[in-house]
Amino acid sequence: MAIGSGIGSWVSMGEESTYGTAATMARHLPVTSVEIQRTQEVMPVYGMASGRAAPIDEVVTTSGGTVKLTMQAHNRGLGMLLRQIFGGTVTPVQQAATTAYLQALTVADNYGRMLSIQGNLPNTAGTASAFTALGCKATSMELSCAKGEIATITFEFDARQITEATGQTTPSFTSGVLPFRWSQEAVKLHSTFGSEATVQGVTGFNIKLTRPINSDDSFYAGNAGLKSQPVWNDHFEVSGQIDTDFVTKADFVDRSTGHTATALLFEFVGPIIATTYAETLRFRVPKSYFEPAIPPVPDNGVLKSSVPFKGVLDLTNGLALCDYISLDTAV
Repeated sequence: MAIGSGIGSWVSMGEESTYGTAATMARHLPVTSVEIQRTQEVMPVYGMASGRAAPIDEVVTTSGGTVKLTMQAHNRGLGMLLRQIFGGTVTPVQQAATTAYLQALTVADNYGRMLSIQGNLPNTAGTASAFTALGCKATSMELSCAKGEIATITFEFDARQITEATGQTTPSFTSGVLPFRWSQEAVKLHSTFGSEATVQGVTGFNIKLTRPINSDDSFYAGNAGLKSQPVWNDHFEVSGQIDTDFVTKADFVDRSTGHTATALLFEFVGPIIATTYAETLRFRVPKSYFEPAIPPVPDNGVLKSSVPFKGVLDLTNGLALCDYISLDTAV
């Protein structure tokens, strides 16, 4: 029996081979919050019938769901979630003859990439109800961190169905899992991709990846009011914000006022796994632009700016890349 509050809950997930068919959910990550919600469209039952004052009923015409997972950005186990938003095929590659494995992700089609996600939610008596979201397609990911904090990552999904018919999982958590944190963080810039260098003055940042899909338009006849697998149907978006003190004018102000393309890199580097290979979570935007960033002078303190940015496609190096180095031998 679980503890009768959120502290007794757990989340399980697994990659589906068929859209909307429950996978084996053997991946368990300690999340800080989970939201699993059913969505539906309803229509009233009504008609002229001798002065009836209101519809007599309503019926469900389509149904689906949404999932939002927020967690600390861990040094193990994130690959399955990262692959959902980036798409494509990613295989961990052993680094030299060590126990370090690199997952290198680039933006690609995510058709055929979907999860089953189960939230086990206890009532006050400690009885957990299992709500399983099937056919979970990633729609966004956001990573953020600020001075003195732990890196936090949020994933949002569109789901085909929310069901209680799937059996409840038993949680099993990997030992030694720790989050990346501010003391391991660097923000790097350069006009040339691959030459990024650390800049000073950054006090916080967030980066968001958004993948549009045709979820609302994939309700086809013959599916019992459930959607077919949505497809990628608009531009992939890379955006975010960097909070910085006014340290070096050339870093942010000159680049923003000059509308200069900048290679941008957010990097967490943790302990060495073996030889020169460290636990790493790195996001790269080969070609980005900063919004206007001239700092205001609101008081006697150090001048500060919050600098929005957006990524555009670099035809040589891509739109966004992620490197994840961990002990994980499988995604």
